[in-house]
Parts: sequence; structure tokens; C-alpha cells
Amino acid sequence: MKKLIITRGIPGSGKSTTLEKAKIKDFTISTDALRLLYESPIYLSNGRLSISKSVNGIIWPFLFDLMEKKMKSGATVVIDAVHPTVGDFKEYIQLAKKYNYEIACLDFTDVPTEYSEWNNQGRAEYAIVPEHAIKRFEAQIEESAPLPEHIKIIKVKANGDHLTELQN
Repeated sequence: MKKLIITRGIPGSGKSTTLEKAKIKDFTISTDALRLLYESPIYLSNGRLSISKSVNGIIWPFLFDLMEKKMKSGATVVIDAVHPTVGDFKEYIQLAKKYNYEIACLDFTDVPTEYSEWNNQGRAEYAIVPEHAIKRFEAQIEESAPLPEHIKIIKVKANGDHLTELQN
């Protein structure tokens, strides 16, 4: 069956790194990569560089358009983004039904916050996500309803400074 793989987890939890290590980066559509295609890193009022979120209204429709084009051809599709709420999966579910795709979620929500914070601080300056944004994502994940049962959830956990376990 055709596969749609969606990551879920706070910034720094290891989503992009895991996709790279699993050698599926070439199948991946990343929201951060799309943001950087549309706009170079910007300077914030505190003088730090950051990936601009002002293009979110452009990149999400583009992501779904690109994803649908890939699905029409039957390609494996991987989406790399935070996806903190069950509502974030609505359009994916609709397209998966339309094109007869199985959905799997690489779920990083059990990765310890300390690991994610440490990993986030090790990124390039422009890619560091502010602590307040991480806290907001954590709260959204905590408050979110469970994902629908037809989505295969693969829990990813961290141990030390690298991810070591994928379990069904």
C-alpha cells in the first residue's frame, strides 16, 4: 500500500535527524525547508536570526498541493513538521482516503523535553525555536485528543544524545 508518513513532536525532538538517518529525507516535504525557500532567515528585534513564520499562509497550501501531486503518482510521502493537534491531521486524512494511502505517524511526543531543548540549542542560530514557542507546542500536544485509530503510530524515544528506539 502507498504510504504517507507524518512526524509529530516539539522542535528539537529529533524528527528531521531521524528521517535523515532512516534514509527517507529524499521523500520528505519539510515546513522549515519550504519557509527557507520562500524567505531567507530574518533578524528579530533581539538581533538573532530566525526562520520567518510570516510565510506560513503560503507554505501550507503549497505543501498540500505538492503532497497531492506526489500522491497522484503513488509516491511515498513524508511530512516533517510539529503537528501538535489532532486537527493538524485533517487534510492529510482526506488526501490519504482520496488516494488510498496508509498513514503512519512518527510520534516524538515521548522524547524528553530536556533532550529537545538541548538539541534545539545545538542548531544553527536561525533554526533555534524560542522557548515560548516550544512550551506552546507542548501544551497543544498535551491538550490534543488522541490521533484516529486508523493512523499507525510509531513511538520514537530518545536516550542520551541520539535516538535509539523505534517501536510500533
